[in-house]
Amino acid sequence: MTKIENLSRIFLSIHAGTSPDASDLSSEPIKSDFIFGLGTAGLTPFEYELSDKSEGDELKLQIRAEDIPQIFEHLRIALPPLADSGASYHLKIRIDSISKASASEVVKAMAALAGCGGHDCGCGCGGQH
Repeated sequence: MTKIENLSRIFLSIHAGTSPDASDLSSEPIKSDFIFGLGTAGLTPFEYELSDKSEGDELKLQIRAEDIPQIFEHLRIALPPLADSGASYHLKIRIDSISKASASEVVKAMAALAGCGGHDCGCGCGGQH
């Protein structure tokens, strides 16, 4: 089974809810993909959660809305808005597939990171990179 390593391209399915057993924020799984380990400051807290996981593994996370920028940093994970600003996301995350990122994918992802320059560019980073 393929394990996550630096520069792996990871494809995820995310169910979001307002409680641990609910998917009331996402009727369909939120699909997301990114290249693991590209952050300029090292791994994000979210990437640490994924470390040493394999295809098919699942994890559950509870994240307060205000912690999203610190947890995901530069990663573009598009979560639906919460109705209550003090509420938390309950995420069930499945690793659908893992592949080795091609050189062109790595260069493209690095260019996208460099393009933000620390301001809110609309990529979902909130100006965090």
